[in-house]
Amino acid sequence: MIAMNKANKFKEILFKKRLPRPIFYVGLIVVMSVITTDNFSRWFSNISTNSHSINAVKIDDYIEKDYIEKTKSIFKTGLAVNESNHQTAKEVIQMMDSVIMKDPLNAIAYSYRARAKNVLEDSEGSIADASQSIIIQPNFSGYYARGFAYSKISNYSKSISDLTKAIEINPNSYIAYEHRAFTRGLNDDIEGAIKDMNKSISIKSDRELAYNILGELKEKQGNTDEAIELYQKSISINPSNSNTYYLLGYARKSKGELDQAKINF
Repeated sequence: MIAMNKANKFKEILFKKRLPRPIFYVGLIVVMSVITTDNFSRWFSNISTNSHSINAVKIDDYIEKDYIEKTKSIFKTGLAVNESNHQTAKEVIQMMDSVIMKDPLNAIAYSYRARAKNVLEDSEGSIADASQSIIIQPNFSGYYARGFAYSKISNYSKSISDLTKAIEINPNSYIAYEHRAFTRGLNDDIEGAIKDMNKSISIKSDRELAYNILGELKEKQGNTDEAIELYQKSISINPSNSNTYYLLGYARKSKGELDQAKINF
C-alpha cells in the first residue's frame, strides 16, 4: 500500500502540466517582503513579539562566535523541511536570538534565523529577518532566503532576481543555481532551468537529487531518453533512493517499456 501511494504520487508529479516542486525542497521556501530603512526602528522594537523568537540569553564574544559557527555548520550539511528537523531549527533560532540581542546589527544572524524559520514555515518571521539582514549588509544568505520566499508565493521574477544576486555574491553555490532552476521551471522557463541545473551539477556532481530534478526538466521538454539516463546516473550515486526508481519507472512507462517499468516500481 505504501509503495502504491508513492507510485501514485510520482505519477501525478510526472504528468502534471506545471513542473512539480523538486523532492529535496518541498515546503522549504517562504513568503518574503521588504522592510525599508525608514521603518527599521519600529520593526526592531517589535522583534520580541515574533512567534518564533524564544529564550534569548546574554552571551559573550566567544559564545557568539560559537553559535554562528554551529549554525553555519548546520546549514552547510543541510536542514530539510520535515518534522524531524523542527527541533534543530528551534535551537538555531534560540542561538540567533541571543546573538541578535548582543549584536542587533549582525546581518548573518538575521539571515540564519530566517532560514531556520523557513524550516518551521514561519513566513512572517522569515520575511522580517531576511529583509533586515539585507538592509544591514547585502549578503548571500539573505538573498538566498528571500529568493526562497518569493518562489513560495509564486512571485517568480523577484525570486529569480534575489537568487541571481545570491549567485553574484557566491558564483560557486550549486544550491543557489539549483533553486533558481526550480523557480524557472515553475515559471515555465524550462531552457533556463536546464541551464541552471547543468551549472549546479558542474559545481557539485555527486548529488543524486540534482540529476532527478534535471531528469524531470528533460521530461517536461519531451526528452524522455535523456531523463532515463539522468535517473540511472542518480541511482549510480545513491542506489537506496526509492524515489529515483519511481521516477525511472514512470519514465519508462511513458515510453511503453512496461516490463522495465515494473522492475523499477
